[in-house]
Amino acid sequence: MIVASPSRSFEEFPVNVEQLLTELQVCPGIGVAILDNQLRFQTVNPALAQMNGVPEIQHLGKTIADVLGDFEQQVSPLVREVLASGRPLLHCDLSGILPTRREKGYWIVHYFPLKDSSGRIARLGAVVLEVTPHRKVELLLAPFTRRGTEVDPTLEAVERHYIIHVLKKVNGKVAGRDGAAAKLGMKRTTLQSKLCKLGINARDYK
Repeated sequence: MIVASPSRSFEEFPVNVEQLLTELQVCPGIGVAILDNQLRFQTVNPALAQMNGVPEIQHLGKTIADVLGDFEQQVSPLVREVLASGRPLLHCDLSGILPTRREKGYWIVHYFPLKDSSGRIARLGAVVLEVTPHRKVELLLAPFTRRGTEVDPTLEAVERHYIIHVLKKVNGKVAGRDGAAAKLGMKRTTLQSKLCKLGINARDYK
């Protein structure tokens, strides 16, 4: 899914983008990259390298497709639009599975055009915020926040919903490294007690 909000032209943008990117490079949890007009990484900070699951050095000189695989199909059109129009694209909501991950991730990305000494837009800056944990919580709590639905909003109901969600992901397995107890960070006996209390039969999710 892609949702993007175009901003004003580069000349009208009220921020020194080069300075902004420099300052954000060292901010924990904020990914920053600069790409050339061939969509190759020129710089990438540790936070973005960690998000992508690829060391910083292995980004340099590589294209978006080299690093992001099929996820490039979401990113490249936005980048090309910024390079062609000279207008920043802010608050781009991206979601998908990166080559280094097994589960879907969610990000908010801001793209900025960058000028060279002749005034030509030849590069692009990207600021990336990962919101995967927040989005997962929203999705899990969605049944409890929909209007017009009769759902028990108690803490016990939320806990029950989440445990069932985890059981479905592990095919009803309770024990073991890849079982629900490990995923939930609790002892097998503790989870079994909760299953009994909440009226959940793990076998129903095999």
